[in-house]
Parts: sequence; C-alpha cells; structure tokens
Amino acid sequence: MAQKKTNKKQPAAGGGRKSSSEPRVQDFKMFQGCNFELSPREFADLYFEEHDQTDLMQNFMVLQNNCAITSNNTIETRNNIETLFEAPAGDDFTGTSLLVGDELYAVTANHQLLYANLGDDEWEAVHVVDKASLGANPLFTSLAYGDDQLIALDSSRHLWTGPIGSHVVSNAKAIPNPSPLTSANVIAKGTLVISSTLTEACPYRIGLAYTYVNKFGPTAVSDQYVIYANTPVSEWHAGCYLQLTGNAPTNLDILAMELYYVVDNASSLQFATRYDFGTGQGGAYRFNWVGYLTDVSMWPMANLTAPTTNYTEGVPASRCTMIDGRFYFWGGERPDRLWIGGNPGNLFSISPGTGGGYVDVEPGSGLRIRVVTKYKTQSGNNIVTMLTDCENSRKEQRFNLVENSISLSSEQSMKSWQAEQVAGAVGCKSYDGGLVCEDGIYAVSRYGLALTTLTMDYNSQIRTNYVSDPIKPAFTSRFGYHLGNAHLLDVDGIIYLAFGAGNTEVDNVLFCYDIDKKAWWTYTLDIDEPILKLIHIDADTYREGIGIVTTNYIYLLPTMMDDDPTVEADFDFLIESGELSTTQPVQNWHHLTQIEFNFDYFIGEMDIELTCIDQFGRKLITRKHIEHWDTMYNLTEWMRVDTKVESYKLRFRGCARFRLTHFMSKVYPMSSRQGLVYGFDDRQSHNQWNDIHPYFKDYNSIRDAIFV
Repeated sequence: MAQKKTNKKQPAAGGGRKSSSEPRVQDFKMFQGCNFELSPREFADLYFEEHDQTDLMQNFMVLQNNCAITSNNTIETRNNIETLFEAPAGDDFTGTSLLVGDELYAVTANHQLLYANLGDDEWEAVHVVDKASLGANPLFTSLAYGDDQLIALDSSRHLWTGPIGSHVVSNAKAIPNPSPLTSANVIAKGTLVISSTLTEACPYRIGLAYTYVNKFGPTAVSDQYVIYANTPVSEWHAGCYLQLTGNAPTNLDILAMELYYVVDNASSLQFATRYDFGTGQGGAYRFNWVGYLTDVSMWPMANLTAPTTNYTEGVPASRCTMIDGRFYFWGGERPDRLWIGGNPGNLFSISPGTGGGYVDVEPGSGLRIRVVTKYKTQSGNNIVTMLTDCENSRKEQRFNLVENSISLSSEQSMKSWQAEQVAGAVGCKSYDGGLVCEDGIYAVSRYGLALTTLTMDYNSQIRTNYVSDPIKPAFTSRFGYHLGNAHLLDVDGIIYLAFGAGNTEVDNVLFCYDIDKKAWWTYTLDIDEPILKLIHIDADTYREGIGIVTTNYIYLLPTMMDDDPTVEADFDFLIESGELSTTQPVQNWHHLTQIEFNFDYFIGEMDIELTCIDQFGRKLITRKHIEHWDTMYNLTEWMRVDTKVESYKLRFRGCARFRLTHFMSKVYPMSSRQGLVYGFDDRQSHNQWNDIHPYFKDYNSIRDAIFV
C-alpha cells in the first residue's frame, strides 16, 4: 500500500519557533584591562580631569579600585593588607629599607638603623660604629646587600659596611698617606748587596714605595726610597732577595701593605708584592721580596697600579647597587658621576688598580644619575646602563657604561670606562623609578611609564613605548609633575607603581600593570599616609607580598591568594565597563532581556548598576543588589533589564570579596518582540520533580504557561 503523501511542513528546530525568537547570548570574559583616560566621569571626578566618554572595547573593564585581572582572566578582589611593623614610639620611618632573608632593615627619622624578623613585632637596633669620629649619628639614605655584607650610605655621603649577621656597620678612619721607607726597613738577604748610593759594586738602581690598605681601598703611594743593588731585580732568587720589616699603625684598621718598585730610569711604579696583616689591625710586618718573580695569586686582590689618591674613607655617594658581583655607587656631590667598585676582594674600593674607577655623564649639563641597572643585548652580553634626568630641562636620557682595557705590561692591564648615550631611549625621574622586567626596562618619566626593549645592542637606534597611556591622566594632571618620589616594583610579572609623597590625591594608590595582559588596575589602600617605599616580601618563612612602607607603619599586601574566602572584605571596590553594544557592529535597537553574572565565590554586598539610553532617548538605570554574608561558591545572579537598547554600560561597586569569571547578556534580535515569559526552564525552575505543574520550554505559548 502506497504511503499517503502530505504537504505538511516539517517542524522547525526548537519546536516550531522561529530562529530569531530565542535570545542570543553575548558572553563577556577574558577581561583585558582598562583605560582610565576614557573612563566614566565618576573616576575622573575623584582623581583626574573630567573625561565624559566611555568608548572602551567590550572586553576592557575599568578596574578603578581594589580589583585585579588574575592569571586565569577573571576579575578578583585583592587581599586585605596586614600590618607588619609599627614605627618605634616617637619616631617615624623614612622609607629606606631592605629585606635580607627574613630580616627586615629600616631607617627612622631619629637616625636609627633597625632590624626585625618577619613575624615579630619588636625592633632591634643595628650597632653603628663611627670609627671616623664624624660626630653626628648618620641618616642612612640607601641600604644594599652584597658579598655577605650589609652596606649603608648616609646623607653625608659616607659608606658603612658590616657582616650581615653581626648587626653591626662601621665606617673607617682615613689612613694618612704613608712616609717613605728608610734604611731600617730594607735588609739584603743572601748574595744580595745594597747601597744607598751608586757604586761600582752596586750599579742597579731600585726605587721602592708602598701603600696601606683598609676595607675601602688604598692610600696614595708613598714617596720613593732609592737603593742600589749588585744584582738586577730580574735575576733575584731564593738565595738573593730583599727583606722588608717595620711597624704599621695599629689604630687605623689596616688590612694590608702593598709594595711597588721602579728600576733604572723608568718612571712608572710597578706592583711588587702584598703583605696581609692577619689581625686586620696593622702592627709589625716582615716579608720577603724575591724581585721580578712576583706571586701572581696576589694580582686579583691587589692594586696593580700605584694609587695617586687616598681611597680609605670610602666612596662619596648616597646610592649603590650590586650587578654581577661588582658594586656601583652614585648620588654624590657630583650627581653626574658613577663610581665603579673593584674586583672581588676589593668590592668597596674604587681604585683603578683593582678594576674600579668612575665615569662622568656629560659633566656640566645638569644631568643626574637616578637608576643604575643592567640588561642583556642581542648578543647575550650584559650591559650596565644609567637612567638620568636633568634638573635644568626636565629631560631624561639613558647612557650605557662601556668598558675598555688598558695594557700595563705584557701580563697586566687595567680598566677604563666611558658613558655612551642610547639614542631614542629615556631616563628616569626618581631613584626608585626604574627596573628591569621580563620584556624590557621600565622607567618613570615625565610623559609616563616608558618601556625600552631588552633586545637592543648598546648602539642601536630605538624608540620608547609608553605603556601608561591608559592612565595618562595620572601623569598629565596637576600632580604629574611630582615624580621624584615615584616607586616601581615588579612581582610575578606585575608592576606596581606608587607616586609617593608630594601627590596627595593618589599618595595611597597603587597603580598595577600586568606585563603579559597589558592591563592596568588600581588598589586604593586604607591608609592615611603617603607610600614611602615598595619592597618585595619574599621569604621562606613568611607569606609573599608587597611591603608598603609609610611614616608610621610597614604593611603587607599579599600577592598569594590564600586568604580565607569566608572572611569579609574591609575595602570598597569599583568596576566600570565601556559601552557594551547589543550587536557587533552596532546596527539596530535590540531587546536586552537579562544579564547573568557568574562568580566562583562571593561574600559581602555588591550593587550592580546598568545605565542605557532607550529607543525614546530616555536614560534608564537598572539596579541589582547582591548580598551574601556566608561565602557562596559557584554563584549565579541575574539582572532583569527588559529594555530596547543599542548599548549599555555596567558599574559594580560595594564591599565584598569575589571572583567574577564572566557575565552573559541575553538579547532578542527582533526589536518588536513583546509579551514574553522569562526564566521558565529546567535549570531555573523552582518546581520539584513530582510537582503537578509541568515544565515547559516554549517561550511563545502563553496557553502552555497557564493550562495543562
């Protein structure tokens, strides 16, 4: 029997509903950052000049306060700050601080250098030994760590050092330039015969000079004492040598004595040998010199050229850093001068004879060295670079430190230095405003936070990229001129920027920049003091985070999300979106029915405000209040809008702890749809499995919603 034909159309997918009758979903996630310059007027009124526009991309959220974009591209509120330390009674912190292991060092306004272990709340004083009898207690301006030493420089440009575990730092007495040797100090041994005058038996002229050395370097060389020998220096041996004996001062912390010589009519002194005082306090000495056969093992620690300057008072600087085992000092009476420390064994000596020296950066131009750091070139070489600014013109420049070698003999050489400007690069405005990160050198300049790539050779022509354009008002507004106290800190690929004292509008605000996501956000800290210093708290025995030094307290802003999520927040947050359109590109009015917000966790309260202009030109505001005082996990909240719009914007504010993974907008593309029923489906229904009321999924049938 033939099957009866029918002209009945097959039902369309979805039970006969038109394809345009169901809502389309726009999913907003993978948040990419923010732009404060284009942010709504609300934030502009709080901090910056007025900008009445919000033309951000859809995935850009203006994280104005206490929220961050996490590694999994969600929006999460920050941890609470913790109080690590309080300043001693009647005293204030200056901001100068240093963390070594789990010991934190801090300087106070009353000229104290204190230390305490993380987790403790009691400060102990570092013993400051003034061997040079300077008179007043030093006010330290810089702390550093290297060669297992605590290094401190004070406002009067004196250098203090001490073993890191001893909790003692000291300067050094200046050692007077030594007097010449005498006949009582030199004794001929073996077959060697010497005379104070030229004779037929002793025709070979030898000039002897020496220096004393302390922990900061050598004195200037003494005047020569001339003798005549029966055998030339080059032919001396174990049976023909010269013995030197005498007494060095015992109250000047003399570590060593270095001997130099010159033969015949030569004019340049050459290094002969070195005698180390075992006690480090000078005293009697007696050692042998076997002529030209010098012990080369002394060369790395000795001054290979006779010094003409007394270096025993230390480096006249106020800042220092250690790069690849060598110290660099700057910030002295000559702000354009960089001092270079010596080789291992003479790290605090700037004597050219130990590999040290100095270089002046365009002297007379007003340039000031602010930051000294290093970067790696395309060839893999490490280059030391200097970021400078100019007090005359407010311009910033960058210079690379170029090293040259000068041969002293066929076996010995010494180093010299010169500064070479890097074309197209910028310098820095503050001592703590520059750092090297994974993708380049960041520096606080007058036009913003500048980035220079790491992969450029020292003579490459480069241009600077300003990554701070999204927060440009922070640099260009009335407080953008006060950049001398700015601080930068890099923690796990996020740069934290604080403008510091002098910027009262934002002196308690941290500007945060994610290097990978190119995203900015801010943390407004609940403190009433300016941020004086940022340090990285990273110890095995304590929680990782950002150390925030203020006048009266040192706080910790944890960067590890191990806070108890059931703990309520005690800070407000503010998030705003750009204009979110109902279609891309914007084509017509569409019916925005509902927005769904999804949280991994939530505790506290939040107000969500949607602002839009409807088809009649009216400004409409829809609000949703979320309040949960017990931690809710995998929380979903819905906001009913039911308005025809082309675009809209959202604002989230409140006091809560949460992680927002995404939100979805449900939009009907047919602008004439009316009389719809929302939310009746399996997932959102309040019915139970045996309820007499049926489930249904047909949004178009009012009859099915009422009758069985």
